[in-house]
Amino acid sequence: MLIKNIGSFLNKKDFFVFGIDTNNEQDTIEAAYNTKVSHELLLNVMHYLKISLNLESFNPEAFNIIYNWNDKERAVALSLKATKRQSIKIRGQEFVINKNQELNILNSKKPPIEKIKDFLKKGSLIIKEIISIDNNKDNKFSIVLAQKDSRLNSP
Repeated sequence: MLIKNIGSFLNKKDFFVFGIDTNNEQDTIEAAYNTKVSHELLLNVMHYLKISLNLESFNPEAFNIIYNWNDKERAVALSLKATKRQSIKIRGQEFVINKNQELNILNSKKPPIEKIKDFLKKGSLIIKEIISIDNNKDNKFSIVLAQKDSRLNSP
């Protein structure tokens, strides 16, 4: 929906510019996502939940961090795995987090360029150019320049 909306606001000569992480190596991706900063970010989500919803009996530290890489989907998932059972009430509704239950908090997909092309097509956009920045094998990034499909009748 977002891409379709972006495409509808662009004129034929306008560009939609975005960056994509094009790392493919599982070790490189794990080194980028399975970090102390990522772990702290996930636990801070739980601390924010406790404070913002005034959950007095909720223990935001009762979770272990789980890193998963799905090679087939080329996706990273960071989850929190509960180390104990907790029951919390949010707006009068009770929620139970069971011991060993995984709560998926952060996801990142690394789709191949063909999937990105298909996705952009939904917004009537086409890729005009891809500028690849490959400083070294551990740092690959591309800037994509997309434009409204000139075969369409629009301003």
